[in-house]
Amino acid sequence: MAQTFLQAVNRVLRISGIIRGDTDPVALFSDLQHGATLNIAILAIQSTLTDLTAYYEFPKERTSGSITLATNTRTYALAADFVQFWNNPGFFYDATQNFTILEFGGGEQRLARVIFDYKTQYGYPNEWYYVDGDTKQVGFYQVPDASVNGRILTYDYEKDVIPLVETDVMPFIRDIEVFAFCELASVKFNAMFSQQPKQPGLDIQKDPNYVSARASLLKLIRPTKPSKRYGRSFTL
Repeated sequence: MAQTFLQAVNRVLRISGIIRGDTDPVALFSDLQHGATLNIAILAIQSTLTDLTAYYEFPKERTSGSITLATNTRTYALAADFVQFWNNPGFFYDATQNFTILEFGGGEQRLARVIFDYKTQYGYPNEWYYVDGDTKQVGFYQVPDASVNGRILTYDYEKDVIPLVETDVMPFIRDIEVFAFCELASVKFNAMFSQQPKQPGLDIQKDPNYVSARASLLKLIRPTKPSKRYGRSFTL
């Protein structure tokens, strides 16, 4: 099982030379020992995970959710930890009809321009769209009517995997992946810890150490090895 957030913080601090002995690891995030550097390590790990999950898919991000349709109800909340759809494009699956419901091209703004009464057209929900608000939610066109009341639609999505407390488990499957991630996070930690003004055109994403550590991590979390051959092969 992958390590906890607390273990990852201690590893980043050890890699960076902040803690060296056997008796001074951080026990709680409220510890005063190494308080300043501890908070930087926490932020560095969360920031690095945010960068990675925004562009790359982690196995532990994937999960599934469901929506239960109700008569004349247009909008529905997505899962509380929803970040984005796992599928591209994202869709809802109706097992009863063996049918997928895809996103309306252009979203609600375009829908409002081309179908003026989209909020009151009732029937089978052929398409979905994001609805702005305080929570992540979607609307359906057409608005579900009584014929689909109680119908369950499922969807695959990427969940929020950012750790917040000491006991949260890092979003990796094996310890070796956590170790590779900590090497990556330590590069960001050292950049934040040094407090050096950022030079114009200088981007940590292009730092050789950061790029190398990220490449190692991404290779470890891939389910298969990348192909070393390209093109067709023929057997005589």
